[in-house]
Amino acid sequence: MSQSDAHANILTPSTGRDGAQDPRLVPPALRTRSWVAHHPGVLDGEAVIEGTRIPVRTVVLMAQAGFDAPRIVADLPTLTVADVTVALTYYDHHHDEIDAAIAADAHADDELF
Repeated sequence: MSQSDAHANILTPSTGRDGAQDPRLVPPALRTRSWVAHHPGVLDGEAVIEGTRIPVRTVVLMAQAGFDAPRIVADLPTLTVADVTVALTYYDHHHDEIDAAIAADAHADDELF
């Protein structure tokens, strides 16, 4: 299996947390849904960890602040270390999208104060 195949397997489990199967145990050939999702009704379609309302940008910001995966999971207990890994891998492939979300969120915070 090539490295790109390994990343594809990580990013495409077939069921969310609400499904009967753990998405990490589903054979790659049966995977159809992404682990990172965009739902119009959740944070205006921003990239989130599937089955949660936790945006990828939150995980990225925590990692950039020096938090390791176990610490991120301790602070966001609905996530697993695998979720954190997927979020950071997603960021590696979608810098522009997540950086724009980070900038938009910072701008929104500035407008509140």
